[in-house]
Amino acid sequence: MLYIELSERPDVNSQEVTLDVVFDFDEESYLIGIDPDHASKFINLSKLEVVALPIRVLTGENR
Repeated sequence: MLYIELSERPDVNSQEVTLDVVFDFDEESYLIGIDPDHASKFINLSKLEVVALPIRVLTGENR
């Protein structure tokens, strides 16, 4: 199972945007998650690399 979480906010609405791809939205209609159903059928999930995403360092000051 693959789920791409863009925010820790709770989802209140989901919409299937294409066959087997569901977008989750928060109460303000911001995209907070992507759920590609059956992703392992069309994506090799044995090795998943993340390149060039912004990385935040969480410290006690900005949590």
